[in-house]
Amino acid sequence: MHFKAETVEQFKVLRFIEEIFDITCISVKLKDRYSVEVIDMVGGSICFVYKDGEIIELYPCGN
Repeated sequence: MHFKAETVEQFKVLRFIEEIFDITCISVKLKDRYSVEVIDMVGGSICFVYKDGEIIELYPCGN
């Protein structure tokens, strides 16, 4: 895994992100215990949240 998680929930989200995105074209920001923000090369972003055993996409990301 190229990104480091601080929680188990973030780890699951990051693993999901690495499966669906070209990780050379994004950066990630850990938002909270359950949430990870993905930022693309032009500054667009989307959040993924681990909730009730599922990964949910949130757009736009809350601050």
